Amino acid sequence: MRLLIVGGGGREHALAWACRRERTDIEVICAPGNGGTAVIAENVTIDVTDARTIARIAAEREVDLVVVGPDAAVAAGVADACAARNIPAFGPTAAAGRIESSKSFGKVLMDEAGIPTARWLSGTADQRDALLAFAEDLGGACAVKADGLALGKGVVMCETLDDVHGALRACFDTARFGAAGSRVVVEEQLTGTEASVLALSDGHRLRLLTPARDYKRALDGDGRMRAAARHRRTRSDRPGSAQGAAAVRRRAARPRHALRRVPVRRTHAHRRWHPCAGVQRPVR
Repeated sequence: MRLLIVGGGGREHALAWACRRERTDIEVICAPGNGGTAVIAENVTIDVTDARTIARIAAEREVDLVVVGPDAAVAAGVADACAARNIPAFGPTAAAGRIESSKSFGKVLMDEAGIPTARWLSGTADQRDALLAFAEDLGGACAVKADGLALGKGVVMCETLDDVHGALRACFDTARFGAAGSRVVVEEQLTGTEASVLALSDGHRLRLLTPARDYKRALDGDGRMRAAARHRRTRSDRPGSAQGAAAVRRRAARPRHALRRVPVRRTHAHRRWHPCAGVQRPVR
């Protein structure tokens, strides 16, 4: 089996590693990949937004499945280009991806579907006064978000109207987020415990993934992001099942000297949630 993973970040490295772990006979190609994927896969230099070229390479290499990683590749229509060549692709179409590539589109969709969401207003530089008036109604405590894709960095958390003025200047006047910030969403600031719940769908069925919690503001300024997910037992993990018994035997067969516990560093934002809690890694 030949697999093409589109993207060059840590997420794509993890996907390549997981695929190779499950099946050693899989040939993995990463476009463009990175230094980590080069060790376990073949890297091919391609822009992730060049949908036609990615689909052409997939056809020439007789790829069995294309896995689309970055949001930019989704927005560029990589899945659509692969479908046009009858190449199976794991990832949403560009139309479905608008819920991520346009925050205002996502907010409209939630309002129309009756999905609870924070109060919001969207606008361009011409509607700056209306955006400021809305932020004033919120008492200055709001989030100013670049409408388009900004690599996860397009949100400014504001506490005062001066902060809002600065965020709008960054988007409209200095183009800090490029074209992604030509339209913004000013949103009511919500506080409290948050969680992200993702699901996979084939259009008919849903498969929930493990919920995760993301503390991007924890220890802000140190260049690190705090995120954690708690393992949820599946049927195959439950005691008494044939799969669960086999998993227990496999774990018991591992040499204990080859494992070490990763030390847990807890912060005020994590408490019981920590990405390294309970993880075991092989000693190199």
